[in-house]
Amino acid sequence: PLDRVTYPGEPLVKDVKHGMSQERVLALGGEPSSVTPRTARPGLCQEYVLYHDGHETPYYVTFDSSGHVDGKGFLTCAQMEENQR
Repeated sequence: PLDRVTYPGEPLVKDVKHGMSQERVLALGGEPSSVTPRTARPGLCQEYVLYHDGHETPYYVTFDSSGHVDGKGFLTCAQMEENQR
C-alpha cells in the first residue's frame, strides 16, 4: 500500500507488532489522539494521526482484552470497526 511507502520510518508502522503490549506501543508512538472501546470485540482502539508533506493520515492500533496488539492499519478506529461488522 502507498501509505506503507509514505511512512516507512514511522515507528507505529514499522515497529509495532502483533502481541506487543500497550505500554510498548505508547513508548514507540506516544500518546494517541483518541482511545475508544471496541464494539466488535473486547479491547481498545488507539487512533493516531500521521503527518507527511502537509497531509494527515489516520492510523489505528487495536488491543485485545489483555492489552496486547491484535491489529493495526491506515484507517480511523470508526472505519476499522465498520469494516469488522
